[in-house]
Amino acid sequence: MNKVLLSMLMWACAMTVGYSQTDSVTYLDKDFNETSRGYAVFYRVTQITDQVSGRGYQKDFFMTGELRQESHFSKVDSVRDGLSTKWYRNGQLESKTEFVKGLQHGKQEAWYESGQQKWVSNYDKGKLDGETKSYHSNQKPKREDIYRQGKLLNGQCFNENGAPVPHYLFEVMPEFPGGQKAMFQFLGNNMRIPKDMQKAKQSGHIILSFVVGRDGQVGHIQVVKTTHESLARNAVQMLEAMPRWIPGTQDGEAVPVKYTVPYKIKVD
Repeated sequence: MNKVLLSMLMWACAMTVGYSQTDSVTYLDKDFNETSRGYAVFYRVTQITDQVSGRGYQKDFFMTGELRQESHFSKVDSVRDGLSTKWYRNGQLESKTEFVKGLQHGKQEAWYESGQQKWVSNYDKGKLDGETKSYHSNQKPKREDIYRQGKLLNGQCFNENGAPVPHYLFEVMPEFPGGQKAMFQFLGNNMRIPKDMQKAKQSGHIILSFVVGRDGQVGHIQVVKTTHESLARNAVQMLEAMPRWIPGTQDGEAVPVKYTVPYKIKVD
């Protein structure tokens, strides 16, 4: 009898889309999925500065040459470490996010294309900590929150005229339809053991990454590591068949969120 043991841990990469490891130029569509040059909106340059550790950085450019974003990694496609920065096409800074071993840490900021402040927040090892403030495009306050180690202590939200409105969380993670229980049920029902693994009675494991987009669609699926190519094919097909999620939000706006998913498959 074959048994599938699925163990899954998920890490969200702070509302930022992930990338593939490469030492050459790759072409990306509007959602930062790899594509051919003819359909590309961006191109990516990856530089490994330390071959042993995998430390390096990635720069994404518009096809016309303007810099879109730059991220630093301690291990490319695995752990962000250092400053991640985004720019609007006009060259205006969009956001600055500092990471320490894959977790947001310290002061984080974002701006409108006009250059006016959009929000500023503070993190301690991946958790909101201290004051978080955001602003409407007219610079009226949008929120004033106080957090301690990820727990909201006090918060107020306001409309564009400055009037109070019901409070909503600064960050909301994507949700599989029906919740976590339904997600695990989907994984258990749809993850097929490859025939070659069944025949050889071989166990295996795989690490996948994917992005839940602003529309809730699962995309940018990548195989980070696998023991069997057949297992990788089946796992990718399973993720491609996932229903649309409820998208994640940041300060009330839908944002893409990256997940890293390890699976262990045991065959008896």
